[in-house]
Amino acid sequence: MTAKYIGRKRWWLKLAVGVVGLMMVVLLRILLRILLRMAFAVGVVGLMMVGPESILLGQQQPVPQDVRIYFPLAVGNTWRYVNSAGAESVTQVSQQEKVKDETGYRVETSVGNRVVSWEVLAARDDGIYRLAANDVPLNPPILILKNPPKLNEAWSFQAQVKDRRIQGKLTVQSLNEEVVTRAGKFQCLKVGGDGLQLDNQKLSLTIWFAPNVGPVKFSVKLGEQETLLELVEYKVAAISSKTKPEEPKPDKAKPQK
Repeated sequence: MTAKYIGRKRWWLKLAVGVVGLMMVVLLRILLRILLRMAFAVGVVGLMMVGPESILLGQQQPVPQDVRIYFPLAVGNTWRYVNSAGAESVTQVSQQEKVKDETGYRVETSVGNRVVSWEVLAARDDGIYRLAANDVPLNPPILILKNPPKLNEAWSFQAQVKDRRIQGKLTVQSLNEEVVTRAGKFQCLKVGGDGLQLDNQKLSLTIWFAPNVGPVKFSVKLGEQETLLELVEYKVAAISSKTKPEEPKPDKAKPQK
């Protein structure tokens, strides 16, 4: 075999190897594109299957737009609290009650076996109102939670309770503040009032409301003294934010003898 023939054979061998290599590169590129398309398709299908909740994982949940769920008013709802000194109290929705022509819920607070205070609350379209306190109607009723809740929104109130006058301003200080109590951890609507005035006495009040739970923490400041009240346990019926009180049913007339 001559050297010239061997040289030609090597040239054709190099050419064949080059062509095969080029074809392999092209095939690999095509295969890579197919795999990328498949991966993209699988990813899209996966996102469609897991839903938008998984895509938004880690983002804050939207703030409820109806304040009724921040103070669930249903007969039997019960909250147990403990104050800074370790004393316990129980707040319970005891019954429906009418104040003038409006039906609300009587909310009683007990220490031991004795009811120490009570009020009547009602849910209107624009918020939750205090209609009466200790069987005395408020004139006019006081708005305690405005609907819908908006950050930094404030409203003033002024009411007469017999011969006493109460006035002040409440502000939505946070829509989603984390609060830890003995009953658990909650994301809360925070409403506070500085410079509240009862006759000549000034005080500050802050309340944290958790959705579908109710008030979980209170802070009352009178001068330099602060009293804290936190939730220990609760029992709240699952009700819709659209729930409104039913009219109290009249007593059935007794049959005449």
